[in-house]
Amino acid sequence: MCIILVLQQSLLKYTQFQSSFHPLQGAVMSRQFFCAVVVAASFLGPTSVHAQSAKLPVASPQATIPDAETIEITRKRANEGNPIAQFNMGVYAEKGWSMPVDMVAARSWYLLACEQGHIKAQFNLALMYLLGEGGPEEPLNAVKYFTLAADQGDAPAHV
Repeated sequence: MCIILVLQQSLLKYTQFQSSFHPLQGAVMSRQFFCAVVVAASFLGPTSVHAQSAKLPVASPQATIPDAETIEITRKRANEGNPIAQFNMGVYAEKGWSMPVDMVAARSWYLLACEQGHIKAQFNLALMYLLGEGGPEEPLNAVKYFTLAADQGDAPAHV
């Protein structure tokens, strides 16, 4: 079963439950929704997706953390609209590689890359929306971006 279906079914139950019962009972459903997500996510393996390279000097999981020069080159290309560089800047900000951890910036960089169809950015942004990292929890947007990533063939978005 695809994680998207689990999330969509859980979210549907959650919103129906929220609209028809006492707000305190909604907190119980929130916990049930979270548990469903955790169970589904357990099939995904590692949740972090690493920076990728396309003629950009980036750090791979086996490489050292990027230096300041690499960050500046990547930032320049990201500001020019390169979706891979935007994704990489999101990873750098999320991981705190050669810069302070900044989840708000990571979310913004991932969103820019998502707007250009970057699959791994879609998956990472969906996780941030789901967990409320770098902004409020947005389960509907989480489902949207998990669906986009899965539709493009991203294996972690499938179970």
